[in-house]
Amino acid sequence: MTELQVQEDVSLRDLTTLKIGGIARYFFSVGNEQELASAFRFAREKALPVVALGGGSNVLVSDGRINAVVVRIAIRGIKWMEGEDILKFRNSDILKSQNLKISKSQNPTILPSHDLSIPKSQNVVFVIAGAGEQWDQLVAEAVRRGLWGIENLSGIPGSVGAAPVQNIGAYGAEIKDTLEWVEVFDSESGEVRRIASADCGFEYRDSVFKSPENKKLIIIRVAFLLKRNGTPNLAYRDLKQIFNDQFDALKHIYPALPGFPLSHSGHSGAFVDSDRVKIPLAWILDNLCGLKGFRKGNVALFERQPIVVVNLGGASAEEVRAFTEEVARIVKDATGITVEYEVQFFF
Repeated sequence: MTELQVQEDVSLRDLTTLKIGGIARYFFSVGNEQELASAFRFAREKALPVVALGGGSNVLVSDGRINAVVVRIAIRGIKWMEGEDILKFRNSDILKSQNLKISKSQNPTILPSHDLSIPKSQNVVFVIAGAGEQWDQLVAEAVRRGLWGIENLSGIPGSVGAAPVQNIGAYGAEIKDTLEWVEVFDSESGEVRRIASADCGFEYRDSVFKSPENKKLIIIRVAFLLKRNGTPNLAYRDLKQIFNDQFDALKHIYPALPGFPLSHSGHSGAFVDSDRVKIPLAWILDNLCGLKGFRKGNVALFERQPIVVVNLGGASAEEVRAFTEEVARIVKDATGITVEYEVQFFF
């Protein structure tokens, strides 16, 4: 095994979809949990904080120098199992069961590899994806294989590892609907643990992984249960109107989120509204605040999906932050709703 190499003074600009980011003092790209453990040991030796970076889609990184150890989670690989392959996996001893206390759950279930709750039906496929895989590529491959369950989540940027943190959702579906378990690296103990879906505390755009006490948990793999024989979830009217095929419909409505529109450098992610308010924030921004296409300097709200913030080219991190704060103020003044952010700020 080759020794994990540390890089110094690495620009983070091209590692975020906003194309904004300063210089990291130290940088690692890790491809497995052993390398991840080495990166955290290095950080402890240097007495520096660790900033874990996935696909870079929901982060806003300072333009200045980042005095930290930035660790990019690049754990790849996707396993597609069905029939006898699932049984072989269930009987293997990949992980040992560990005890783990997670907020929002008094009695978390840590699943050993031989105790997976996989139905014996021939119509299900068990999928394990590395945290560094791109989410939309996983969705596209599942659709290509004729599998159902995550097709509504097409077009959402970011990595597989970031998806459970936000409990990503779109068009009447959420990741919790198909997620079986999450495998995490505990940066304090150095242990690898597996957490059942029921113990992830999934709520609207929320999970236990967002709480401060669980920041020590780094997601390294995610498992899903998909179906071969499914039916489209066409709860949203616009999906019904455009196509009968769901995946094509989403690509038509939301055509370029992973790389974003032709003239835009990138995007930061989406605003989220208060849990008490269930009216879509995009509707509020467009119809109540008139902010669809709102632009200030080099930052704007995407015209076709106003909850998305885009860098028109040359925007600074501070410019983007000031823009999001102004949009939040306008919404607050017009509706009384306090806007929260899905974006993580690293300043």
